[in-house]
Amino acid sequence: MAYTTRETTILARAVRSANASTDVDNEGGHRGVIIFIDMIAVGGAPGGVTFTIRGKSTLSNQYYTMLGSAPIKVTGNTVLRLYPGGLVTAGLSANDQLPAVWNLLSAHSAGTNFTYSVNAILLP
Repeated sequence: MAYTTRETTILARAVRSANASTDVDNEGGHRGVIIFIDMIAVGGAPGGVTFTIRGKSTLSNQYYTMLGSAPIKVTGNTVLRLYPGGLVTAGLSANDQLPAVWNLLSAHSAGTNFTYSVNAILLP
């Protein structure tokens, strides 16, 4: 079981024109996560970028959705929260627990450039 909070960079600040996905090993046994999205610049596409926290089955190598954000279409900060027993708010927070391997997927609505960074605060 994790006894300390840990902060890490999931996606460093960069200009992106395509979806990005990264797996995170939950070696510390953290139960939850706060995802901090800093959208610095948005492209001209009307759809924006959605972010999805996904669990990964290590046996089947398949992903499953734990929390999906609403499309982010403007600059600024967005915070997603996932924690067992936590408040449930559509597109912002979920009552769930991190598995051994989890993933963050950013899905772009079009081939337009978006500049953003994503940090995670892993919770005991």
